[in-house]
Amino acid sequence: MKEMPMYSPHKKGKLFTRFTHKEDLTLAQGIKIATELNDYNCYTEFKWIFEEVLQEGTYQPLLGLIADDGYATIRTNSLSEFKKGDIVYLKWAQKPNGCLFVIANTSVNYIYTPKPIQNYQRLELKKLL
Repeated sequence: MKEMPMYSPHKKGKLFTRFTHKEDLTLAQGIKIATELNDYNCYTEFKWIFEEVLQEGTYQPLLGLIADDGYATIRTNSLSEFKKGDIVYLKWAQKPNGCLFVIANTSVNYIYTPKPIQNYQRLELKKLL
């Protein structure tokens, strides 16, 4: 299957997929500790456009701590598999240095000829940095 044509005024985004390694550490006292190590590897580049423009603000998770917050929704014609928890790096005119986002939710839109063909994927993103 090939990607549907798409025009994007932005530079291609990058998808970083998560690989989790699980290990059990045993201490001298015989206590076992289960650990997880999350590695993110660049998987692919993809064309994208905003469906809902980045909404930025701040929130206060702890008393006295102010943190940046942001949400956006994008569309892509990529056939790559986007999963909740993966990281996306996007650049556009207002953010020339780019932003990192974590994928909060995904959905796929299909068009139906005699068989279903993927039209685009919709990604809901939460800003990391």
